[in-house]
Amino acid sequence: MDNTDCYNSSLKCNVSLSQPIRTVHYPDIGERMLNLLDNPHHMIASLIGLVAISLNLLVVLALHSVRQRLTCHHQLIMSLAASDMVVGSSVVLHIISTVLSPMHYPGGPHLQQQRLLSSCLHLAIKALNSAGLNMTLINLMLMAVEHFLAIYRPLRYMVLMNKTRLKLIILLAWLCAFVLGYSDLFSAAHIYHKNVQYGYNYCELVHLTSYQAEYTVLAVAPICMFVMCYLYGHIYLKIRRHRLPGYVPESSRVNHSTTKALVTTLLTVGTFVISWVPTFLFQVIMLIRVKYDTAAVERNMPILYLVNQYLFDLLILNALSDALIYAIRVKEVKHGLRKLLWCKGRNNNMPYDQVSMRRLTRASSLSVQGTKELK
Repeated sequence: MDNTDCYNSSLKCNVSLSQPIRTVHYPDIGERMLNLLDNPHHMIASLIGLVAISLNLLVVLALHSVRQRLTCHHQLIMSLAASDMVVGSSVVLHIISTVLSPMHYPGGPHLQQQRLLSSCLHLAIKALNSAGLNMTLINLMLMAVEHFLAIYRPLRYMVLMNKTRLKLIILLAWLCAFVLGYSDLFSAAHIYHKNVQYGYNYCELVHLTSYQAEYTVLAVAPICMFVMCYLYGHIYLKIRRHRLPGYVPESSRVNHSTTKALVTTLLTVGTFVISWVPTFLFQVIMLIRVKYDTAAVERNMPILYLVNQYLFDLLILNALSDALIYAIRVKEVKHGLRKLLWCKGRNNNMPYDQVSMRRLTRASSLSVQGTKELK
């Protein structure tokens, strides 16, 4: 997806809206398909997006198929997987729309209905991508809060993170992410009536404004990172003190299960930092450069655009890595995947705990039988 709009819109649209309509040659669908196949970035992004959608869908189905009460951590994992699916879907939809309905030059010679469809479709997919990225950030922050409460407020954890409250929090988080992602829909409201006479539709004017929805991602990212660093720093100090000789823990809730879930989340946060920080720094630097050294940015735009594309591939790779981490480290996800993909026997009709108990009983009986035979 073209993620450079947050700084290059001022370059390509820093013109009067009343300028004459330009005649632009647009390739037909065959040429667009060939251009897509010749572009490594689009092929890599398509592959990552499709694999991310598939793996995260499997994670959600795996957790849903396990017949036991899902914990708060599991529900947040499902929410994060859903946000990763939104990001992957937006990337795939963007590439499909680039072939089927390319973005036309605003105010160009094409039919007004065709321009309206392409500009609004491009805007909706771009906003969907921003909403998915914002929800990924908020999800990771909610996971940090959940771990903090489990370790620092173990006695009140079930009250603070009850089923109804958690669903409400997740719902509000999704609502907030979509409001931020689609916030640029309102950016052209104040100039629409002044410029509609020049042949621009509303979605084209939104594209021409200096405000972009990617700004919200750049604002949410450091806030979530600060909260996560603060909470995980306190959690680290708590666990370190818990393991000191002679220290008596306040509660047995700081146990192996909590620590394992914490390590899993920290791995997810680590992949998030590796994939997000380069893109975040690049976008911030470009926002500064385009304001104080526009000529240099215009001269190097092809190189900068290529760098931005591959950094965005690294960014969406985070959606794939999250699913892999959960498939490897979360036992409920592993059991659910086994149940979905391989196990078709009679054990599928029993809850996860009963399956484990049955296997343990069978192993114990075999051990006793072997001991009798030896005697």
